[in-house]
Amino acid sequence: MSKTRRDGFTLVEALVAMAIAAAGFAGLYQLLSGAAQLERSAQQVQSMTVVAESVLLRTPFMPAGQALQGAEGEYEWSISAIADPELATLSIVTVTVFSPDGRSLRLRSARPAQEQLAETEEAERR
Repeated sequence: MSKTRRDGFTLVEALVAMAIAAAGFAGLYQLLSGAAQLERSAQQVQSMTVVAESVLLRTPFMPAGQALQGAEGEYEWSISAIADPELATLSIVTVTVFSPDGRSLRLRSARPAQEQLAETEEAERR
């Protein structure tokens, strides 16, 4: 029996190694592209939140039943107020921000009702 020396890899071994590496790279690509998409989504939610808070701060008082709409950058928004059914001294103000891709974010806040604000201002003047 003669022994032959074998150096390197056979063609089958090289193909199997390349297939395993390709599968690993494909999985890594999917993982990274998914992470990038999640980051874009998080940035969009953060931008929409900033717009909602900005609209809420620029509108210190809204009578119940009133609604406004507008746009800020690429986002459209609407703000409305309703009387709080449980506490007559409060209004519930809702800001909704819409993104160009159809997503929406809603922010709600309780504010003193118009009558409550008038009483507070009158008491401060005394």
